[in-house]
Order: sequence, then structure tokens, then C-alpha cells
Amino acid sequence: MGERHRIERLVTRYGDALVRFAYCRTGNSAEAEDIAEDAFVALFLKNKTFENEAQEKAYLFKTAANKCCDYNRKKKRAPVPLSDLENVLCFDGAAQAETRCDNDTLYRCMQTLPAQYAQTLCLHYFEGYSPDEIAMILRKNKKSVYNLLARAKSALSDLLNKENFS
Repeated sequence: MGERHRIERLVTRYGDALVRFAYCRTGNSAEAEDIAEDAFVALFLKNKTFENEAQEKAYLFKTAANKCCDYNRKKKRAPVPLSDLENVLCFDGAAQAETRCDNDTLYRCMQTLPAQYAQTLCLHYFEGYSPDEIAMILRKNKKSVYNLLARAKSALSDLLNKENFS
């Protein structure tokens, strides 16, 4: 497979997911796109070979997570404008107003969570990573990831209950 086809395949397969992941961490759609692009560039410049696609995907997400940390270190995290969500997040069945309202509430609540909680929930529920894989991406031990997931779910549940989210 040529390099061009490899690049197209990776961007098609993981581009939107990386942008969503970075957006959950930064709250800035333009910065999220830049971070996703930087993660791809880092992978291509490294010219590293992987045993399977899962390792390649994990490398991209780990790189994006590190770049998000760099971004957040440089700039204080601001609340996410809800109008910006539509530019980044795609929802199935968006034609239904109720679904859109529920999604807005969910993402607004996620943005108020500590960054580690939002990141862990995003990786687990939106990207489908197992706790073991998340531990590798975030460079944490498995027990820490399980604890983060439990605390994040509890905190999100409390916020959603306050919003009367059903």
C-alpha cells in the first residue's frame, strides 16, 4: 500500500474521532482540528511501523492526548460555547429536536467535568477503548483508569440529574 493510500485511510478512519477527542479536551474546534492534524503529522514524520491497526490508533490518540495537555498548559480552559458543538460533533438522528437538546445537555455537562474525567469518558464511550487500552494511552495503571471511570460516571450522573436529563 502506498504512503498516500495509508494517509488517506488513516485520516478517513480516525480523523473525525481525533477531532472529537481533542475537542472534548480543549473546548476549541479550531484547536481540536489542529491537534488532530498534528497527531497525523507526528505519525507520518516518525514513519513508524505497527503490528496492527489498534496500535496505530492508540499511537494517534496518545499523541493527541499529549498535544491537548500542551494546549491546556498554555491556555486556561474556558467554557465551551454550545454553538460551536455543531461544527465538530455529529449526531445520528439530529433531525429530532429532543435528541439535539439531550446531546447539548450531555456535552455541556461533560465540559464542566475535570479534564481527566471528560477525557476518560470520551475514550471509553465515544471511541470504544477498553480500560486497559485507556491505561496505555494515558500512561496510567489499570486501577487508576477504573477509578477515573467510576468517578467520572458518578460526577456526570450527578450533573445530568441536576439538569433533569432523562
